[in-house]
Amino acid sequence: MYLRKQVKLSWSTVNRIECLIDVYTSDGPLQTPDICPVLNKSSVPLSESETSLLSKGLNFCPTPHEVDGKQVREDTRAFFRRLRLKEHFSRKNSDDDSYDSSQPQLYDLEKHKLYRPKSNLEPAPGKCGALESYIDAVVSDIEKLLSMPDKAPDNLSKEERSALQSLKNRDDIVIKKADKGSTVVVLDIKAYMAEAHRQLSDERFYKKLDSDFTKEFSTAITKTLHEMFENNGIGINVYETLNPIDCRPGQFYLLHKEGMPGRPIVSAIRHPTEKISEYIDLHLRPHVENLPSYLKDTTDYINKTPSTSLPDHTLLVTMDVTSLYTNIPHDEGIEACREVWDNTTSTLIDGEIEFSLHTKPTDSHLYLMPTSCHPQHTFKGVPKGLATRTRRICSSPALYQEQSSLLKSHLCNRGYKAHNVQTAIDEMAGHDRQNL
Repeated sequence: MYLRKQVKLSWSTVNRIECLIDVYTSDGPLQTPDICPVLNKSSVPLSESETSLLSKGLNFCPTPHEVDGKQVREDTRAFFRRLRLKEHFSRKNSDDDSYDSSQPQLYDLEKHKLYRPKSNLEPAPGKCGALESYIDAVVSDIEKLLSMPDKAPDNLSKEERSALQSLKNRDDIVIKKADKGSTVVVLDIKAYMAEAHRQLSDERFYKKLDSDFTKEFSTAITKTLHEMFENNGIGINVYETLNPIDCRPGQFYLLHKEGMPGRPIVSAIRHPTEKISEYIDLHLRPHVENLPSYLKDTTDYINKTPSTSLPDHTLLVTMDVTSLYTNIPHDEGIEACREVWDNTTSTLIDGEIEFSLHTKPTDSHLYLMPTSCHPQHTFKGVPKGLATRTRRICSSPALYQEQSSLLKSHLCNRGYKAHNVQTAIDEMAGHDRQNL
């Protein structure tokens, strides 16, 4: 006599089986590059649980042990305020409607969203019955959820939880995202610091200071802004927004890049020049977008590239500049900015090129896993967003089918349901890529 054992499969196992069935019943198994999502360049061996944890990606969100009810209620109240504000101003004929924020005037920025003082307006509830009914329903649902004693299932195993704590307590390694792609890189902290010191010692690009000049820089910027305000060059809103307060030095770090020791990044968040850089960008952007060589992104490149009658023996050429920004002379850079104000655009000649999606060989495609503690709508948007990008880039249905099949395989490997991914792919297949 044989007994049939009932086996309960986890959702991740069901998804994986579903993906395998779907993949192997099409035109044979898809060939995807065998890329390790975790690149251990350190001398420290990683355990299986540590590798499993890091392979989930650096944007993976573990399930919290406890829900902060107070914070949830504060966040929902702020959300309700934004809804009421949106409803409140939708019924008003604001003078701001005629203001074109994409073309800021040099002396009239007081109404721009970047420089308007933050409002403390609290619209009175009850003006829109439908909105208030929605808010009441959301409040009721949230209170029910907060009162439930059962905790959400942990999306990490006990071993991965232990690995998370172990990696947090280590001081001999540094964990970073790779410069391109989504690979997680583990480096020895001593080697990382030695490389950072080597690059910072290059006097062609960096100059060592005897002390922290952050306060002096802030004072000089404040003085210049005050002079501009006194001379009616800027208004009070712009002055108060650009005035540097509670600043810190720039933060230097390295990203691993294949074929080079490390790519230097300097974060200017809270640096004295952060806000005035944003101000300059606001004025330069409309002129930069009118330059003949300007390309906003991949979609802009595809739209501007010739599509028919490409001459025979045409060569497609790409080039790159080593250390572009650090090699731009400041004086010449400023002079170039002055010259762009009156430049005009030019058009392209007809031609014909096929476009397809390209990813780096080192890209491990660590898309956000459905087991991450994110809102459920996030996981609905991931396949659709990636399918939209693929359709927008691929110039023919055959190329789209080829790349979307690879995309489906990558997403299934991350735990997405095959039919959900296919639905997003099919939806985008019916769209004209130039309208996306």
